[in-house]
Amino acid sequence: MSQSSGNAASPPGGARPRLGFIGIGLMGSAMSLRLLERGWLVTVWNRERASLDPVLAAGATEASSPREVAERSDIVLICVLDTRAVEDCVWGGSGVAAAAGGARLLIDFSTIDADATRTFAARLREHRGIGWIDAPVSGGPAAAREGGLTVMAGGDEEELRAAAAVLTDLASNVTRMGPAGSGQVTKVLNQAIVGSGFVVMAEALHLAETAGIDAQALPGCLAGGFADSALLQRLYPLMQRRAFDPPLGYSRQLLKDMKAVKSFAHGLGLDLPMVETAAARFNAYVERGNAMADSVSIIRLYEQERQDGTRQEALPVIDAHQHFWNLSENYHPWLCDAEPVPFRYGDYAALRRNYLPADYRTDTAQYRVVGTVHIEAEFDPARPVAETEWLERLAAREGLPTACVAQARLDDLEVEAVLAAQAERSMVRGIRHKPRAAARPEEALRGASGSMDDPAWRRGYALLAKYGLSFDLQTPWWHLDAAYDLARDFPETQIIVNHTALPSDRSIEGLRAWRAALAGLARAPNVALKISGLGLPDQPWRAALNVPVIRDAITLFGADRCLFASNYPVDSLAGSFDVIMDGFLQAIADRTEAERRQLLHDNAVRLYRL
Repeated sequence: MSQSSGNAASPPGGARPRLGFIGIGLMGSAMSLRLLERGWLVTVWNRERASLDPVLAAGATEASSPREVAERSDIVLICVLDTRAVEDCVWGGSGVAAAAGGARLLIDFSTIDADATRTFAARLREHRGIGWIDAPVSGGPAAAREGGLTVMAGGDEEELRAAAAVLTDLASNVTRMGPAGSGQVTKVLNQAIVGSGFVVMAEALHLAETAGIDAQALPGCLAGGFADSALLQRLYPLMQRRAFDPPLGYSRQLLKDMKAVKSFAHGLGLDLPMVETAAARFNAYVERGNAMADSVSIIRLYEQERQDGTRQEALPVIDAHQHFWNLSENYHPWLCDAEPVPFRYGDYAALRRNYLPADYRTDTAQYRVVGTVHIEAEFDPARPVAETEWLERLAAREGLPTACVAQARLDDLEVEAVLAAQAERSMVRGIRHKPRAAARPEEALRGASGSMDDPAWRRGYALLAKYGLSFDLQTPWWHLDAAYDLARDFPETQIIVNHTALPSDRSIEGLRAWRAALAGLARAPNVALKISGLGLPDQPWRAALNVPVIRDAITLFGADRCLFASNYPVDSLAGSFDVIMDGFLQAIADRTEAERRQLLHDNAVRLYRL
């Protein structure tokens, strides 16, 4: 590759482009130091300022924000943790897109979602006239310091030529794989090979040491054969010597990448058993407190398990929101009537079948689900207690569900009789009645009939405390101001918000409004949040889209007030139970074990009195 003159990324007069670097972690630091050594002018920014010291000492200039980096640069380079971090750095209030002039080209070295990359690239070009190259890398910090990285690039050919001088100072192998997003797809394939390879190397070493052969001699013995590889020659020796400091990369990062591989494959309708196994191994290692350990140190997992005598037992799970129905015996209007109702996932014909504990156990077989909370499934409204009676018979026969949230129409004149009857049933813990809601935020008005402001609805709600019942609230985020007033006015009633308050608009503005509404409601101490229902119409459940939402929700409400819930089988329209659970586990991988237990089990036990 050679750098072309007169391109959009070059300053007037042919001077060398000024560089800005956002994200000075392990890789960002190594890459910045390499560029400074090669004579580039580099302006840097990092969320944690302490990480800047080595690059500032080497001659970099500090900026106060990504926006300032872009204003001082012709080419902006980014290397951050995930899709959400890239989005914040580019589109946040002080992000690259807010810059007044400056950068004409952005090169993203991060490993993020390919679809998000395409969206970001098109949007930045349309709104700011800035080109985008996705350029995830392989090789680690040592290769970056030596200029020996491998770059998998996606983007416009001319813009890639404009970036050639920068990229060839960092990498010995730069390949354009196609338009924007193609580099990220290639990185998925790279990480599938690397992550699986790390686990294979660890198991080979574990086997060699246990068998008593000369494990150190293995790379030399296998050199040139079919088992030879860069992993065997370069990483296996580090693993064998337990040389893990400084780390080549963090285990949490490789786990994130392996989860992304799984999500990408599932989105294409593919199952990859080897990738699934490797991801499970790294998940087990991270769950033992090794999130920030070198990914090469995965060998320690095998040592720990051998010392323990067993693999660490998976954490127990209470599924706090699921449904059963037998359409042969019972009437659910939305499932039984010929005319479908409006539904947020679109076509729900696949749900018009019996769904019983045996089906649920098949769907959840890979996880340690020890109990479930059945949420009323819009059973025949003329016979609300009949659903509870059927569930009790089902539980006596099948062992599930563990408890239930029953149906009662709070604005009905006879609601107290229904509440009294439901409260007498041993399985009932609470009530759900969906209050009237607007279809869109701009249509939301306070005081509508059937809403949380309706005096008749509130009279029914006021009776919940009398019968010791909690309330499951399903409403979109644009009605959470009314939910806060409800929680304030009835502090003795526990509210459990369903489906993460339905963040269906995943634009930057939509998520910002959802977060603000959630933060407002989180001020009420008698409100908890079920993290579920994150599917989107006409697309598969994807960790890249949903993990940041899960993390935001937990940050806003706290690990002591959030619960995992599958919404199965309804959310089977968006993804398998494995995909949804794996995404949730990925989102909480950096939490302490105590917090993970709260989110997966303990909070549900407490809130639903199991």
